Amino acid sequence: SSSSMSSSLLEARVLVRETFRAWVFPHLLEMRSWSWSSSSSSSSNASAHFRAPSFDVDATVVCVFSLALFALNKTLKRVALEPIARRCLSSSSSFSSKKTTTTKKKKTTTKACQKFAQSAWEALVYSSFFVLGMKIVKTQPWFWPSRKWWQNQTRDARTSAAYRGYYLLYVARYVAEIISVGTEYDRKDKKEMLLHHFSTVFLIGISYAYGFTRVGGIIMLLLDPADVPLHVAKLFKYVADARKNELKKMSRNGSSNDDKNSAMATQRAIAVGKRCQFMADVLFGVFMVTFLITRLVMYPYVVYSSHFECRKFVNVERSLALLIGYWSCIVLLYIVLALQAYWFYLILKVAIKVVTKGEAEDVRSDDEDDDDEEEDDSDDENELEGKKKK
Repeated sequence: SSSSMSSSLLEARVLVRETFRAWVFPHLLEMRSWSWSSSSSSSSNASAHFRAPSFDVDATVVCVFSLALFALNKTLKRVALEPIARRCLSSSSSFSSKKTTTTKKKKTTTKACQKFAQSAWEALVYSSFFVLGMKIVKTQPWFWPSRKWWQNQTRDARTSAAYRGYYLLYVARYVAEIISVGTEYDRKDKKEMLLHHFSTVFLIGISYAYGFTRVGGIIMLLLDPADVPLHVAKLFKYVADARKNELKKMSRNGSSNDDKNSAMATQRAIAVGKRCQFMADVLFGVFMVTFLITRLVMYPYVVYSSHFECRKFVNVERSLALLIGYWSCIVLLYIVLALQAYWFYLILKVAIKVVTKGEAEDVRSDDEDDDDEEEDDSDDENELEGKKKK
């Protein structure tokens, strides 16, 4: 088992190196292929890096990648993202800094910082994987037209180290996200999110095991770009809400416009809140259009091609294992498609709120935060009444 573990770690190192080269220095792969083509040792190394799936090695590599991504998630949030969130969401008024903070307010502020840090992390991850996918998947000779996704695919399931690294890193990302969603704050669509992540992990795993890696890479490339403007819009929305709450507290506590510092703080909160709300609404519109094109136009075509076009080139009935793997992929593809339709329904609800109320709100946020804010407001009012009686 020690030799198997060492070979898996060596494979993980190779995948990271080759994926990094394909992402940051894609020309190095071409330079290496033509400048050292006469060397027999380099050709043997290239052939070693171009191989078929190996369950023992690849499963270990996924576990290593998942733990690394989960550790990076926690570390980056603790070291950078949560401090940035506290700075962006904290009150800028001098009065609020002097005010005693209750336990419930600390809890609400902590949740807001966690949500801000989570959205910042997801924006970084989705944008990085989209750029990585464009560097690796789009440059493949079978990228388009769609019939090339299936021609001689299952008979030759070998993949390059760079493409294999992207594939395994992608499934590792969703394994890490399953752990994060299960351990972090609650949200209204937590069950749907877990269903989506589990379906994605099984879909990628089955497609990798049975040789449907080409269409798998296409699906990965389509599912990432829409989430980038969504999570950046959330960041602006959280800052706008923080400034709105700051104005409410200042008005409740009777800050006078005659006070120069208070007036400046009020004007600053109003200006920042308006700019952030405007950016949130604009980015939400970009997200809505991107979601519609990639997930409800392009992705359904991929499902159609997998269900019907695939069988023109692949005899899925030549073995029982391939038949089971094929139909398992088809079922999971339709589950993911149904989830996209459900989420677009939620998006339309937000769009209606933008039209009627003039601003976007995250309909997937947890109810507890709203209750905490209402309780905080009542606590402030009770404290104010007590001061008046005294």
